[in-house]
Amino acid sequence: MKHYAVLLTSLLLILLATHLPAANGAEINPKVTAALAWEVPANECGQQPALAKGGSDRDENISGFEVQRTYGLDSNTLNRYKRRQNRWLKCMTKYNQGIVNSIETLRNSAQYGLTESQAKIIYQKMVDAQAVLTAQRPASR
Repeated sequence: MKHYAVLLTSLLLILLATHLPAANGAEINPKVTAALAWEVPANECGQQPALAKGGSDRDENISGFEVQRTYGLDSNTLNRYKRRQNRWLKCMTKYNQGIVNSIETLRNSAQYGLTESQAKIIYQKMVDAQAVLTAQRPASR
C-alpha cells in the first residue's frame, strides 16, 4: 500500500512539473536526461538457494510455529546453505534498495520541468521499477 502512495505522489508531482515552464527547444536538465535514460537494472543475485532435495521436511503444526527438520544432511551442508542464503539475502536487500533509490531519483527529476511526453516516459519507468519490487515480495500465507 505504501508503494502505491509513493507512485500516486510521484504521478502528481510529474503532472505538476509538466505545467512548469518546460524546455521547449531549451536545454534539458542533465538529471532529466539521466531519468529518461534510466533502465531497470538486471538482478544479478540469481535464484534463492535451495536446500538439497529430500533433505528437509516441514511440520507446521508444532505449537503454531513452522519447524524445519533435516534428515540425512551433515552440518557442513547446512552451514554452506545458510551462508549462501545470507549472501543472497544481502544481495537482494542491496538490489531492492537501489531500485527504491532510483524511484526517488526519477520522482525528483520532475522538479526541473518536464514536457508531457517526458513525464509519461519517467512515470512508466517508475511503474516498471515498482513492478519489480512487488514481484519479489513473498506470497503471504
